Amino acid sequence: MTSKELVLRTLEFRNTEERAPRQLWTLPWATEHYPETMKQLEQEFIWDFDGPQVQYQAVAPTQGDPYAVGSTRTSGAVCLQIFMAA
Repeated sequence: MTSKELVLRTLEFRNTEERAPRQLWTLPWATEHYPETMKQLEQEFIWDFDGPQVQYQAVAPTQGDPYAVGSTRTSGAVCLQIFMAA
C-alpha cells in the first residue's frame, strides 16, 4: 500500500490492519541544530504526508514597552468603525 492510499484509507476509516500514517512536523530549528539526527529520522521513518512549507521572515522592528497596551497607526475613523462593528 502506498503512503497516499494509507492516508486516504485512514481518513475514510477503512484502515483497520495497517499502521497509522506518520509525519514528524519539526521546526527549522531542529534541522539547524541537530542535522544528523534529523537525517537519521528521515531515513529510518518514511513520512506518509508532508508538513507545511514554512518560510520565516525578519520580524518587523518594534518600539516601546512590550508589556504596555499599544496603539494602532491607523486613522481614528477606521478605529471607530472597527470598534462600532464589534
